[in-house]
Amino acid sequence: MSSSNTVVAGARYLLETEKQGIPSKMPELPKMAEMEAKVAEDQKKHEMYNDQKSEEEEEEHEKEKEEYEKPEHEEHEKHHHHHEKEKHEHKKHECKHEKHEKHEEEHEEHEKHEEKEEHEEHEKHEEEHKEHEKHEEKEQPKKEEEKEHEYWKKPEEEQPKWPEFPKSEMPNFPGWPMANNNP
Repeated sequence: MSSSNTVVAGARYLLETEKQGIPSKMPELPKMAEMEAKVAEDQKKHEMYNDQKSEEEEEEHEKEKEEYEKPEHEEHEKHHHHHEKEKHEHKKHECKHEKHEKHEEEHEEHEKHEEKEEHEEHEKHEEEHKEHEKHEEKEQPKKEEEKEHEYWKKPEEEQPKWPEFPKSEMPNFPGWPMANNNP
């Protein structure tokens, strides 16, 4: 317990006892009041001294901190600015890269689309060719028939003739009506 607390406790005790009508057993009460005032004054001086010291120390500490941090702070700012610039450059580079990739993807899509169109066109052409061949196959017998009909439509003088053999040169096949042995 500090001395000031002891004095306060003693003073309270005396007040209590006087209120109850008990005479004070401490004749040096005025001396105690003086001491209490002196202790309070000393305590105030001590607090003022501590406050002043702590303010001075704090100011000194702030100055030191400013001096110490100033170059570092500037260096930090430079580094931060450089870092931000690098991030910005990197982001620009990424954007360019993304644009390039997007362009390549669009180009690939375009090529795929063209290949698909070419493939479809090729298949369509093949299908048309097959249809044409089928049509020609259907037309072929008709053309041959027409040729035969054309042959018979020709006048007799244009039609090729069978070679005529004299009767003496005719082959001799039994049962053949025009053979030599058959009249």
